[in-house]
Amino acid sequence: MVDPRYPGAVDEIVNLGEYWDVAELKSRREEIILLSKRVKRQFAAVYRSLRMARMAREDEASFREKGLKLQEFHRLIGGLFRQIFGPEIAWGKGFPRERHLFAWALTPQGIVHHLPTVLRDVAFLYVVEGDPGSGKEIVLTELAAFAYRLGEAVEVYHCAFDPQGIDLIVLPERRTAVLSPFPGLSFDPTSLPGLKNLGSVDCNTCLDAGVLKDYEREMQEARELFDACFDRAMRYLREESRFYKEMERHYLEAMDFERVERKRQEVLARILAYARK
Repeated sequence: MVDPRYPGAVDEIVNLGEYWDVAELKSRREEIILLSKRVKRQFAAVYRSLRMARMAREDEASFREKGLKLQEFHRLIGGLFRQIFGPEIAWGKGFPRERHLFAWALTPQGIVHHLPTVLRDVAFLYVVEGDPGSGKEIVLTELAAFAYRLGEAVEVYHCAFDPQGIDLIVLPERRTAVLSPFPGLSFDPTSLPGLKNLGSVDCNTCLDAGVLKDYEREMQEARELFDACFDRAMRYLREESRFYKEMERHYLEAMDFERVERKRQEVLARILAYARK
């Protein structure tokens, strides 16, 4: 829903509230108010839980970063870049374009994604693996910036859990994508019909096990806290959805859908008339 910029002059407001039974809704007033408060309360709990989960994930990453061997990491990522862009780089050859989108979402049904649609034209897919703090967070950010400087079209798909992060980069002109899947996201890359090559990069191979041994307890505690907070958020989200559907049912039962349909036909006729002018 978008508020009109020039109501009456250019835009028009269609008020569907004209088509419900006000007396019926007033008779359900207490229950509607109670459900509305429950929805608001559950949403707030969802966001608090996700914030706690994000802090736990950042905490885990902060310990693992201490063991990242940067020289090995740069060699690993340099190899990935050469596979994608080739040994010779032509800077600024094309016209850079960048789009920022989401390929998945957190819903009451769990993680819902559209990767088969997003990646349907991809022939070369590289999967970046690694635990939080292993450097995998850097890879896609650097890749997007690098491709843009080359003058390429870049589709940047952000993480629904942490919108500042990036889960997927698609380079449509190269029919290439680089994916760093979020934990719990179920997707089989081999199901892509046009896929010619599937590669992977494991950033955990650039970690110093000796250094990380000193932080095993802290990382384990942070991971358990993340799992608990994330599961809590999803549970509250399912409860919020149930309350919302109950509240929605009251409005559905008070709505005159025959009048709504007549209004829809009227608006459609006006739109088609404008299109013919």
